[in-house]
Amino acid sequence: MTPDHTLSGTQGQSVAFISHTQKRAAQSRAIIDRVTLQLEAQQAERRRIAQELHDTLLQGFTCIALKLDALSHTLPPGLSKTKDQLQSILETTDEHLAEARRAIWKLRSTTSGEGENSSTALARACERTLAGTGIRLNFSVRGPEQKIHSPLEENLRRICEEAVANAIRHARATQVDVTLEFNSETVQLWVRDNGCGFKPAISDAVKNGHLGLQGITERIEALSGMLSIDSVPGRGTSLWVGIPTDARAYGSRESAMNASGADYL
Repeated sequence: MTPDHTLSGTQGQSVAFISHTQKRAAQSRAIIDRVTLQLEAQQAERRRIAQELHDTLLQGFTCIALKLDALSHTLPPGLSKTKDQLQSILETTDEHLAEARRAIWKLRSTTSGEGENSSTALARACERTLAGTGIRLNFSVRGPEQKIHSPLEENLRRICEEAVANAIRHARATQVDVTLEFNSETVQLWVRDNGCGFKPAISDAVKNGHLGLQGITERIEALSGMLSIDSVPGRGTSLWVGIPTDARAYGSRESAMNASGADYL
């Protein structure tokens, strides 16, 4: 083979490699664009639902609670037992209204603030979820922070919110530790609590609807991620999530991710 033929072959291979690289880059951009459009549509629907819930059910029940409170203060001394019962009902109502407000806030707050990085947005989401519970939050970040795609950031935040909410609803914890770690290929999340713990049979927990793991597992599967739960009764629970940061790793499963968004609607 002559030197000219060898050079020509090498040039052809280089052109083919560049063409292949450009094609994959274009495919990745197209995947990101499609998933971003789906996410924007979901966010718009969540904002609409949040506004409707606030203007109807939340405002209505708040009005009822205020009227009951006013009524309780007009009862004569002879009905003190009835007044105590009303106050107990009102306290329970206030707890449910506070939970409803947090849920509406989460529906509205679907994206990071302007100029807010992923770790700051995640920390703020944890603080909102724990607001009014008295549970301490320790939030930390490992590794140099990287820019991650909006669909990944959105789903990661919702996974974290649900994991922290589980510590409130089920674990009877007094402290929650959240760690976000960045490396070259994945973003990892740890959520640990010092609560009562449980036997981590994920399939049974999902089946019984006890731990709210259904939405978490669906989101992680849609992002081609991994999930690990370590829990012992009486010794708290640790949840670990690892998700690839490359959009091509989960773009082919965007329909699954679209379905997983429904668990918060």
